[in-house]
Amino acid sequence: MMPDLPKISTTQEINAWQRDMQVAFRSLPQLLAFLQLDSDKISAANSEIAPETSFPFLVTHSFAERMKKSDWQDPLLLQVLPQALEADRQEGFKADAVGDLDAQVIPGLLHKYASRVLMMVAPQCAIHCRYCFRREFPYGDLPRGKNNWEQAWAYIENNEVIDEVIFSGGDPLFLSNGRLAELFHKIQGLPHIKTLRIHTRLPIVLPSRFDTELMELFKSFKVDEKNLV
Repeated sequence: MMPDLPKISTTQEINAWQRDMQVAFRSLPQLLAFLQLDSDKISAANSEIAPETSFPFLVTHSFAERMKKSDWQDPLLLQVLPQALEADRQEGFKADAVGDLDAQVIPGLLHKYASRVLMMVAPQCAIHCRYCFRREFPYGDLPRGKNNWEQAWAYIENNEVIDEVIFSGGDPLFLSNGRLAELFHKIQGLPHIKTLRIHTRLPIVLPSRFDTELMELFKSFKVDEKNLV
């Protein structure tokens, strides 16, 4: 018998991470000013840096605070620093670098390996890494709302060889605690699923997301042979 998941309530703590996202850096000049780097010297520092590209700029304060100030070559800065070469098209390369679209059996559900499926449960991220291999994924085609995933859940339920589900996106922890609880409850109701894996960068880029209720939700997940990774 499945145990009840923790009751999810609305508290001030739950919204802390959303407030952090409201003040995230959304332009390169903002971040450079924070890092004490002169945006007028972009060309002098690196002629390949491009302040504006088609891939939106987004960096949390939590991540920026880990960067070394006044250092154009800081490794963390280089992860988010737009570069002109991003627009280059090379022969033999394609936008869908890891073959997500070829593996998509149902909108939002990828099945690359026999015993494992990946669900694109959220399109948003807390940070836009310039090396993102899903920057051109058609997120607009994903199912909207919990009532539009029935086909994906039926696919998983009817394929008992599947024993692992991966929540990805975007970042699945961008979902509310309530929505995550619903997804966890659904996984717990599938006896052949042994492992739930979550693809997230939020422990590093948005630690405030890990509020008390989310941690209680994580702790509640292990049921019989199931594991949360």
